[in-house]
Amino acid sequence: MIRYVVVLRRCDGVDRAAFLKAWLGEHLTLARALPGVRMVAFHPTVDDEDVHDGVGYLEFSSEADLRECLMTEEARRLREHTATFADPESAIRVVVDTTTGRSWAKTDA
Repeated sequence: MIRYVVVLRRCDGVDRAAFLKAWLGEHLTLARALPGVRMVAFHPTVDDEDVHDGVGYLEFSSEADLRECLMTEEARRLREHTATFADPESAIRVVVDTTTGRSWAKTDA
């Protein structure tokens, strides 16, 4: 199983309530519509004074499924939507192979 993990921070001018409304509403719906995704979970950070505002998980059966998904129109729309409430430049992305424990940073999308 491949888990794509992203840690997001809201963009300037977006308060925490607006971030959470966008992220846990329309963005969650868009993420669940991604081709090949097996599981989606989004969690706000506990402390709203933290540098980051939320952590998201997408699970795929294989690395190939993740790579194919990231090239789709659905993934493009998800990235565009992210930019409306979160700062994509500050996002932390990590891919984890849950069967082997291998992980690597994801620097693109």
